[in-house]
Amino acid sequence: MTAAPDDEFRFSPRPNRAHEIEWRPWGPQAFAEAHSARKPVLLSISAVWCHWCHVMDETTYSDPEVIAAINDRFVPVRIDNDRRPDINRRYNMGGWPTTAFLTPSGELIAGVTYLPPEQLRRVLAEVSGFYAQHRDGGERVRPRKVAVGRGAGGGADAPPAAPRLTARLVDDVVTEAAALYDPLHGGLGDEPKFPQPDAVRLLLYRGARDGDERLERMALSTLTAMAAGEIHDRVGGGFFRYATRRDWSEPHYEKMLDGNARLALLYLDAQALTGDEAHAGVADDIVGFLMGTMRRADAPLFCGSIDADESYYRLDAAGREGRAAPALDTTAYVDGNALAARALLRASYLRERPDLAAAAALTLDELWERGQTNAGLRHYLGGDVTGLLADQAASLAAFVEAHEVTGERRWLERARLVADFALQQLQDDDGRFVDRPRDADDGGGQAGPLPVIEAGAEMADALLHFAALTGRPSDEAAAIHALAAHGRDRRQYGVFATPLALAVMRFLTGAPHVIVVGDPADPRSLGLLRAALTLADPFRTVLLLDPDADAETVAREGYDGHLQPVAYACAGTVCSKPTSNPDAVAGWVAAAASPPAPGAD
Repeated sequence: MTAAPDDEFRFSPRPNRAHEIEWRPWGPQAFAEAHSARKPVLLSISAVWCHWCHVMDETTYSDPEVIAAINDRFVPVRIDNDRRPDINRRYNMGGWPTTAFLTPSGELIAGVTYLPPEQLRRVLAEVSGFYAQHRDGGERVRPRKVAVGRGAGGGADAPPAAPRLTARLVDDVVTEAAALYDPLHGGLGDEPKFPQPDAVRLLLYRGARDGDERLERMALSTLTAMAAGEIHDRVGGGFFRYATRRDWSEPHYEKMLDGNARLALLYLDAQALTGDEAHAGVADDIVGFLMGTMRRADAPLFCGSIDADESYYRLDAAGREGRAAPALDTTAYVDGNALAARALLRASYLRERPDLAAAAALTLDELWERGQTNAGLRHYLGGDVTGLLADQAASLAAFVEAHEVTGERRWLERARLVADFALQQLQDDDGRFVDRPRDADDGGGQAGPLPVIEAGAEMADALLHFAALTGRPSDEAAAIHALAAHGRDRRQYGVFATPLALAVMRFLTGAPHVIVVGDPADPRSLGLLRAALTLADPFRTVLLLDPDADAETVAREGYDGHLQPVAYACAGTVCSKPTSNPDAVAGWVAAAASPPAPGAD
């Protein structure tokens, strides 16, 4: 049996016997063993923050009969959902924990979520008996239940032509999101109630851009209701993962880095678009939680999650004092850390906190120095999983935003490497982005790369943003191709296609682009830069050019920045005259977006 790293298998922090099951790590050795032993694979998909995963460890996987049956009749393999999202996407049966039964070739036989001991004992007997009866007919055992993620694989026939990118796609997704709005308690749907920050952001952006008060009210009332609900930990800061009740009460108490980072970005956007300091206060709370609780003491990185300790979180501030805080998963996930860095960058100028930009830079430098490989960025630092789409998309977006905020060239150089890898290794022939490179099969019998609409749209959005700064048309063309191709799958995703709609909005709306030409160390340059960054347009792009370091670009474009820092406001191909007045930037942007009528002076 192949030895696993010390932290490969992470069990409930409370007493249990789950470690007595002879777990193998995911990989070719486990499946080769299953072939030679003529046994099916039992795949356990758990999560370090998952309450019912802990319950299953403490009860079902601690049952002596279950332990004996698994060790005798199966090759048990265990993965952590956060560390292997690609495997989870293919074999999750609808929640955590998942127990999936596979052939030695990786084909699904059957699968369940949480089961108490007596029920799993029966399932183990049924599956092992079923496999023994059918294994001699070949490895292709007909699955008894199949649910291997939402992605649609390719077929033998050529895919239908991708639709053109039009506002109709955005309209359709907005309509679906608005139809789910809960007028009593805010949010989308009934219960359980998830924050769904991308869907709320879509309603907010569309409402603000079109002057649609109904959509804007849906978004803002949701933010207010969440902040006032029990899903918001007003004692310790941050938000829990979701609420089990429609009114945002009875939360599931795990706290996730990526979820809190996305909510911080959303509340910051709401403050920028509305000027409402209440939303800014919630954003400050989340940022404080990220920096005070989720920030690791040993490195400028953020922990992945916090355990769902219900007994702790039900206490008030006095009750929590002196109690052991819930366990932190200190794993540094690249996508979550990149999202957190973006939240810090945005807060740095919207909340006038330059220290947060410095903290974000330290995080992104650490991700690059320890996470970059020839096979793409790692999924988590210290791990050997590389090249996953979500990590490349989140990092590209963070590097682009870091360049906007600081003007430092290293961020664009790193963004270029990430973008090139994604376009070479993660874009399918039909244009869609897939979750992992074709050559990433680790011998465990997974299916080929799967198209992923959420991360694919986020990658396309980051490429559009990147192209606006670099002017390289191939990046924009690749992003448009991806959005059109993913648009073909939109209807099967429903409201989960909101990242796609947001990216299409960026492409269609012709957002303003501001170029600041000046010494990055000159306070006058920084004043113009902040005026551009704080524009009330969620898709605006900002480029800071140093007259010395970027002399070639400055000369080629005809910018004048040698006498004093200046800003140019552009909308499409129309640019304003230069201004050195930060207070005039917003007006110049508006003027560039509305050129004079024919015949006017």
